[in-house]
Amino acid sequence: MRLHAIESAWLEPMRIAQVYRYEFDSRGFEPWEAANGQWICDSDVVPQSVTAVGDLLGAHADASIELRIVPSLWPLHDVAVAGDFDFGMVRMHNARPRMSP
Repeated sequence: MRLHAIESAWLEPMRIAQVYRYEFDSRGFEPWEAANGQWICDSDVVPQSVTAVGDLLGAHADASIELRIVPSLWPLHDVAVAGDFDFGMVRMHNARPRMSP
């Protein structure tokens, strides 16, 4: 199962975002030890193709990826880091500030 989450303030920007998929030759890439599921390359690479992703909400549905729209990412963040989950928290610096208890 795969789960993605965004804060509710990011729903409209996600709806109108123009995101592109870059396809590269896999030679030269290796898993990045610091981030499971991400790959890096130490040399310059040129994309073999660039295609527009289109509707991001539809892309999630087509890929059977659950998308949660939440008021704050911090509760999910806290569960993920406390558990034994395989997770990534990309760009948490864009999250709303943590609310005081």
